[in-house]
Amino acid sequence: GGLWPPPRQRVVADEGGAWQPDAPHAFVLGGNSWTTTSSLVNAWFLHGGAASLGVELPTRWRFALVPRIGVDAGTGLNAGTIWWGRLGAGARLTHRLGGLLRYGELAAGMSVIDAPVQAYDPVRYWHNEQRAFGAPFVQATGGLRGGAAGGHGAVLEIGFTVGGGAVRPDAIDVLAGIAF
Repeated sequence: GGLWPPPRQRVVADEGGAWQPDAPHAFVLGGNSWTTTSSLVNAWFLHGGAASLGVELPTRWRFALVPRIGVDAGTGLNAGTIWWGRLGAGARLTHRLGGLLRYGELAAGMSVIDAPVQAYDPVRYWHNEQRAFGAPFVQATGGLRGGAAGGHGAVLEIGFTVGGGAVRPDAIDVLAGIAF
């Protein structure tokens, strides 16, 4: 039993059927991010960059296990800067779509966010400060990947992340990269 090693025989899916990797596949992605927190003032979202890297691990079930690291950074005029680093693990379901693989993934984990907050002190009264917080998160991701035979392939992904904790961060990421 257990998650590893994967079963020796893999059933090749028909068109539109479920697909399971027969070996681990790493991926590296980069792109755009729109990030917000409950403490953000003077802006709804801060635009910036995002990166994600991880590995898709085969399991004995219909889904793959996907541990990943993600980073979002955003800045805005008179709004401050957000840095959000995440470490999580998710379950990915993948299906064939012609020569592509399409997938959906649901993940959870812990993160550290450095975000602007309003603080009060008797000398400066109300002012903005950067503070770091820990925050649990859940993430829903969807994507397309080339290399349907399981080799190298380009990846296009969109992710929605919702965090908890003191500043309740949220992010929308649009990423592109490579899986190998």
